[in-house]
Amino acid sequence: VFEQNIKTNFLEGFNSKISAFGSLKMWQKSVQVLNDMRSLKPTIKPNFRSYGNAIKVCLDNGADEEVFVLMKDMLRRNVKPSSNTFAHAIKALGNLGNIEQALKLLPAMRSFNVTITPTVYHSLQQAAVNCGKSDMAVEILGEMGFNS
Repeated sequence: VFEQNIKTNFLEGFNSKISAFGSLKMWQKSVQVLNDMRSLKPTIKPNFRSYGNAIKVCLDNGADEEVFVLMKDMLRRNVKPSSNTFAHAIKALGNLGNIEQALKLLPAMRSFNVTITPTVYHSLQQAAVNCGKSDMAVEILGEMGFNS
C-alpha cells in the first residue's frame, strides 16, 4: 500500500507539472514531462490523465500536429483515452484539415468502449466545417438528432 501511494503521488506530481506548463503556454515543456515519464522504470508510466493534460495543453497552444502524435502514442500504448481527449484530437485534426483521420478515431473510441458524447459530435462537426465539408457537418447534426 505504501509503495502504491508513492507511485500515485509521483504520477500526480508529473500530471500537475504538465498542466502547470500548459498554464504558462509552454506546450513543449508539457510534452517533455510526458516524455520523461515514458523513460522511467516500467512501474510508473503516463496514464490517461497525463496524456489528456498534454493533449489539451498542445491543443490550447495551437500545436495541433503534436496532439495527433500524442494521441497515436496513447492508443499504441493501450492507454484508454477519455471522450474529451478524443474530442480534443478530433478538433486538432480538423484544424489540420484532416477530417478523414478524425473520422478514423470513432472506431478507436468504440474499441476502447468510450462513449461518443455530444462534445465529440460537436468536435466532429467543427472539424468538418474547418475542412470545408459543410454537407458532412449537416449529416453529423442529423446523427445527433438535430434534423432540419
